Amino acid sequence: MGHYSKQVQVFVIEALFVLCCFPVIVAGVISQRKRRREYVENVPYNLKGRGPRKSDLPNAKRRRRLTLPLSAGSKALRTADQSQCNLLSKLPTEIRQLIWIECLGQMTFHLKIEDRKLRHTRCCSPTPASCNGCYRYRKGSQQNTHLLSLPLTCRQIYSEAIFILYSTNTFVTEQISTVEYLPLVFLASRHDAITSIRLEWYLTDYGPGSLTSKTSFQMKQWVAIWRILTNMKSLQHLHVIMCYPGSIWEGLSKMDAAEVVRPIMAITKPQNFKLDLPFTCPSDEAPWVDLPCQIGRAVSFG
Repeated sequence: MGHYSKQVQVFVIEALFVLCCFPVIVAGVISQRKRRREYVENVPYNLKGRGPRKSDLPNAKRRRRLTLPLSAGSKALRTADQSQCNLLSKLPTEIRQLIWIECLGQMTFHLKIEDRKLRHTRCCSPTPASCNGCYRYRKGSQQNTHLLSLPLTCRQIYSEAIFILYSTNTFVTEQISTVEYLPLVFLASRHDAITSIRLEWYLTDYGPGSLTSKTSFQMKQWVAIWRILTNMKSLQHLHVIMCYPGSIWEGLSKMDAAEVVRPIMAITKPQNFKLDLPFTCPSDEAPWVDLPCQIGRAVSFG
């Protein structure tokens, strides 16, 4: 009888353990599936299904209806003579560039994929760091009224001013899928003109285990994001803020840390690269000391 009672006790303990852990496991699986579903649903419509269209690939040639010179075969498009315009015919190009910068530059834009489209909101804060989440409470139409009126005036102004939108402004996003699809929704020349990015990366489904497994979804996404940032030819200012619920990253071993930071090592183009981590790391020890950036402390939550 004593032998059977001991087996019953073991069975009861195991059953209680399963009952206690089962809700946590189910909640984790549901959260992961929900995140992946939202990730797919937020992808632009023409990037879903069987993959991006050929015209949406980063290096694909698109029909250029506004940028001069017009591509061959654009017989239906007409460019009017602007010699009567004193702004375009008498002012030097350098002066016009200063005017375009004053009208279109030195701003911050919040980017987000919403309703299967890439949308933007002009930030009303003086700096990205001082923003209190204005894009969450204001619709884009309230902030972006007539923003593109100037470059859409004529093809010459568009050709001279369009790159200023990308090269003199700061782009901020909290959405990882937005960064992943920037090379697809922007022309390659526009994508390469971006000089300043601020990425607030909320690692709600990330942990040391998921990033050290080469086959995990998180690791593949982690590598893809850093590769995209590495390939941005004109990027000069990069600020990545990583926030994680809790402090489980603080026990990251040196071997795991080396695997995690490996994709970051390739980002050497920005003159100002700051990485805020959700844990305190020994910045004077390997592999952190080898990173090509300034390491800061991000706020952990949860």
